[in-house]
Amino acid sequence: MTGIPSDHPEAPACVALESESVRVTLLPAKGFDIYELIDRASGTDVLFKTPWGWREPTSLPPLGSRMADWLARYAGGWQVLLPTSGGDRVAEGSPEGFHGEAAIMPWRLGALTATTATASLDLLTAPLRIERTVTLVDTMLTVEETVTNLSSVPQRVHWVHHPAFGEPFLSPATVFDIPAESIVTEPGRGDIVAGSLHPWPLASDGDGGIVDLSRMPARTEPREIFGTLVGFREGRYAITNPDLGLRVEVTWDLDLFPYAWFWQELEATEEYPWFRRAYVTAVEPASLIPGTGETAGWTRGRLVTIEAHSARSTTVTMSLTATTDGAP
Repeated sequence: MTGIPSDHPEAPACVALESESVRVTLLPAKGFDIYELIDRASGTDVLFKTPWGWREPTSLPPLGSRMADWLARYAGGWQVLLPTSGGDRVAEGSPEGFHGEAAIMPWRLGALTATTATASLDLLTAPLRIERTVTLVDTMLTVEETVTNLSSVPQRVHWVHHPAFGEPFLSPATVFDIPAESIVTEPGRGDIVAGSLHPWPLASDGDGGIVDLSRMPARTEPREIFGTLVGFREGRYAITNPDLGLRVEVTWDLDLFPYAWFWQELEATEEYPWFRRAYVTAVEPASLIPGTGETAGWTRGRLVTIEAHSARSTTVTMSLTATTDGAP
């Protein structure tokens, strides 16, 4: 792939793709993030934005931990997490990191048209090259992604897509249609019973109550949840706000991403980085359940192997459409 580095003085700070219905903004200088997905008729951006917004990554000082550094560079939107996610080690001899370097490094911008953009990145923490083509046709955004092992050593990695949604698309009217059987919660974390299996979308809060995770609470009801959706019947989900008349649908390859992480930060966390300023939900196609061991028979820590001098490819789509009948 040819092109100039996104941190080159002549490179654009952002790239816009447009159709009659949708406008998309990409950030080649930071992860080749999909930063905005806007319904042009209403002007609504369905993707989450952090309270601190976009900051040029190289201008930020070290904050004392990998997690703090990654979050300082997180502006919201949709990232790819490679070669690791969370704080887990990828493999023996590989550096640890929070959510991997792919989402915070500048990418090399390649071919660009009004509806298509390509970019690539050679990682530092693993001998991998990531190549992405992002295409917008009408209401459909398609991300085609190839990860190539540049070495003679097989690489075992985490691979996660991290789209996060925010206001005004998220509101008490918003409904999640996710064809999963259950959600596996993280040990020691969140406002539903941790380290356990719950039927989707109904989960126990530990006090005898049941939480319907398919619906958003109001801002007056703080919530923090992180778990992994398992037992998918098909690789897709939909989120609808009937009040706005907007629907997002995401599809992906279940062979590579058999799970989806479910993260909600709804004005619940008092400490860095949220300080009760975020109202966000992410549903993230993922190659693994985070951590190690098992929960109710579901094995955590499944790694994707990319053999020596080989490649793995995948496609993820996101559509943004208007609903005409007001129904989810």
